[in-house]
Amino acid sequence: MIFDFGGGWTCADCGKLFEWIPLDTAEQFGKVPADAELSPAIDVPPAKQKKAGLYWTGAGIPKRCSRCEPSGWVVPVVPPGRSFFRR
Repeated sequence: MIFDFGGGWTCADCGKLFEWIPLDTAEQFGKVPADAELSPAIDVPPAKQKKAGLYWTGAGIPKRCSRCEPSGWVVPVVPPGRSFFRR
């Protein structure tokens, strides 16, 4: 299930708007490649997070964005030599 709060959710710390998609929903819609490894958001540079997608694994609704509280946020990382494109 994708949550849309009319433009995003407001971070309790920095006040920025952010969107969130639960990991299980992203998997159901094919946004996570089958051979991808899930890496904590803190280990992936922001530019790569944006390209690969940032997903929520925590319980309930996130109250803080991935920059303010990276725990609970994951990024699918495709192993080197692999592609996001399915054959």
